[in-house]
Amino acid sequence: MTAEATREAKAPTAFQRVAAAWKWLIRPSALACAAIFLFGAAFILCTLALNSGSEDKTSDWISAFGTAFGAALTGGALLVAAFTYRHQVDERIRIAADNRKAQARAVSVSIRKKPGYDKMLQIQVLNNSNLSINSVFLILLDKKRRECHQETYHLMVPGSEEGFDRDERIVGAAYANFIDADGRRWRSWFNGDLEER
Repeated sequence: MTAEATREAKAPTAFQRVAAAWKWLIRPSALACAAIFLFGAAFILCTLALNSGSEDKTSDWISAFGTAFGAALTGGALLVAAFTYRHQVDERIRIAADNRKAQARAVSVSIRKKPGYDKMLQIQVLNNSNLSINSVFLILLDKKRRECHQETYHLMVPGSEEGFDRDERIVGAAYANFIDADGRRWRSWFNGDLEER
């Protein structure tokens, strides 16, 4: 994969840029300012209607009340629409992130007892996804969290499992670095944690 292709893969989409702008615009402080502005405009209209010099003050009050009530309903409708839109954008972003992580979540690293051996552990990486992964580095950390062993697997097809055995007295943790089918780099830890690199 070229550097240009990598940059294009990590560049935010137009939808992500719009979503980021809406998150800023739909903050509670921005919405509160909009509501204050609408209520202020309604108050000014009511005051102007009452001071118009008309003889019929009752009809002026009814008209002013109707204007203020309409402004309040309009402001409330705008707030509901803004919150609904924000919720939809957040949901779309969450679904896109889940889809992006789907293959990486299916890759797991395990540390378990080797059958028939008292003090030996098996450190394994399993590609349980439906696509191949490549450039897999299975890395073992000792009890002091220092790298003490690494094995490389160039390609792991769906359902494949690779690994090695080590004495349990030196095993502290393990993780696998790999590239998914879309070219994204990931780190999967033995405890289930997943990091995009």
